Amino acid sequence: MTTSAEPNTAEEFQNALDFINSGSHPIDEYLQKLMDFSEVLEFSDILLESDGEVCFRVPSGWRTTGYGILSDAELQKTIGWLRGADAVAQPEIARGDLGPRNELSVGLGKWRLRCTIFTTVARLKTKVMIRKLPEKIPDLKTLGLGVIVGQLVRATRGLVIVSGPTGVGKSTTMASILQKMLDTRPIHAVTIEQPIEYVLSQGKGLVSQREVGSDVDSFEQGLKDAMRQTPDAILVGEVRTREEAEVAFRATEHGRFVILSTHGRDAVSAIQKLLSFFNADEQRSKAQILSNHLVCVIQQSLIPSINSHSWELAYESFFKGDKPEVINILADPEKHDQLRAMLNSGNLQHSISMNSMLKSLLKDKKVSLTDALSATIDPMGLKNLIERGDQ
Repeated sequence: MTTSAEPNTAEEFQNALDFINSGSHPIDEYLQKLMDFSEVLEFSDILLESDGEVCFRVPSGWRTTGYGILSDAELQKTIGWLRGADAVAQPEIARGDLGPRNELSVGLGKWRLRCTIFTTVARLKTKVMIRKLPEKIPDLKTLGLGVIVGQLVRATRGLVIVSGPTGVGKSTTMASILQKMLDTRPIHAVTIEQPIEYVLSQGKGLVSQREVGSDVDSFEQGLKDAMRQTPDAILVGEVRTREEAEVAFRATEHGRFVILSTHGRDAVSAIQKLLSFFNADEQRSKAQILSNHLVCVIQQSLIPSINSHSWELAYESFFKGDKPEVINILADPEKHDQLRAMLNSGNLQHSISMNSMLKSLLKDKKVSLTDALSATIDPMGLKNLIERGDQ
C-alpha cells in the first residue's frame, strides 16, 4: 500500500525526474536508484519487458520512466539478478532449474519487491511485474486504519476478511494486523503466502511463515498443516478455491483467529464472494458460521491524491458486533442486502461505509470529486450524502 505526503521539496522531485529521464545506467543500477527515489516519485509498480520501455505506475496512471528500450539480453540479466537475490531461489539456481521460480520476493534497501515473471505473445516477449512494498511493515495508524486497531488486535478468535481489487494494499493491511498482534500478545501465528512479502518479527509471540511452492505445495495443504501446528492466528494470502475456503472456515470454528483476503466490490460482496465457493445448498450453513465467527470485513481502495503525487487510502469496515441483529441477517444469505442498508445508514458504532469515508476525504480536500465517484460502487449515494451534509 502506498500513501504518503507531498514530496519533500520541488528540487527533490525535479532531481528524481532528471534521473529517470537520463536512462544512462545499466538496468540493475537503474532499478536500485529508482527505489531510492520511490518516496519522492510515489510509484507502486514497475513493468519491465523485452524490447520495450520501462514503465511505472504513479497515482495518475502508467507512464514510461525515460530509460529507453530495454533489450531482451538486459532483461534476462535482470531476471537472473532478481532470482539470485531471492533466497528461496538459491537451491533452484544450484540445480540450474530456473524455470519454475517465477514468483519472487526480493529485498532491496528499505523495500521489498514482489516480482512476477511471465511471457506474452506466444512466448515471444518476457515481462516482469514488480510491486514495491516497504521492508518494514507499516503500523495500522500509519496506513490510516488506526480507528479499527483496538477491535482487531484484541480478538482472540474469529474471521477477518480483507477485500479489494489487486494492488490496493490488502497484503500490507493483513501483515500490519498480524504484526500488531505479535507485538502485543504471546501468540503463535502461522502464515501461508505466495510469495512471502513481509518478514514478520516475533515481538511477544512466535511466527511461522510458510511459502507455497517451497515450504508447502499449496494453500490448501498449508492450511491443513497449520491446524496441526498449534496456531493462535492464521494468515492466508488469498482464498482462491472451495477447498481453501472450507479449511479456513474449519480453522475459525476450531477457535483460531483467521485473516484472509478475497476480491469484492464492497464489504458485503466480499462476504458473498467467500460464500460463492460453496454450492447453493451449503451456503446457508457457511453463512451460519459467519454469523457466529465473523469479526469484520475491510474493503480497501487507493485513490490518487488531489495533487496526483500520492495515493489516499479509502476503506469500508463492517463489524459484526456493532448491532445484535447483524447476527441473524448474516445467517441468511437472502437477507445480505440488508447489511448494505445498515452500513449506509451510518448508525453503527465502529463500521463505516465507503461513501462516508470518501465524503470525509473530499471535505479535507485530499481527493477530487471525479476520483471519489470512480472509487464508489454507489456514485448517486455519494452525491446525495454530500448534498445532505450527513455525517
